Amino acid sequence: MDYILAQLIDYEIQLKSGENATRIKIEKELQLQAKLSSRRTFYKNLQTNMGPKLEEALAKLAKSERELAAIDQKLDDAQSKKTILLNQLSDIHSQNKLEVDPVLGKLNRVLSSSVNEVQTSKKECDVDEQRTQEVTQFHQSILAETKVIEQTICSKISYLTELSSAPDERAQ
Repeated sequence: MDYILAQLIDYEIQLKSGENATRIKIEKELQLQAKLSSRRTFYKNLQTNMGPKLEEALAKLAKSERELAAIDQKLDDAQSKKTILLNQLSDIHSQNKLEVDPVLGKLNRVLSSSVNEVQTSKKECDVDEQRTQEVTQFHQSILAETKVIEQTICSKISYLTELSSAPDERAQ
């Protein structure tokens, strides 16, 4: 009997600990149900309050997507126009190159011959300048000699004039 009594006490302890564990589980379950109920209420209120705003936001999003599609189309159009214009510009550049390159070649040849002529003319001008300086120096020396000769002639004329005015002096 002691054995049965001990088993009954153990069984009672197990029942009480099971009851306590069940009670704790029930309390936790009730707390979870309260939280769940609170969250359900929150989500219902959120849906009620967000419904019109969500629809407005979706409408704005759809409008933005349409505007973005229009901008993308304009961008594609601009890109194609750019490609066309670049091709036209390339064609014009090629045509100008075909027309201008021969003219530039001729102008380069004319410029080169003009440079050669200018260099030749400069050399000739330098030679002429040197000759002019030589002629100027020769002219200056002739003028100096002419002055010397004129002075000599003047002195001889004055000497002859003196001699002719005083014939007696010559005799003396």
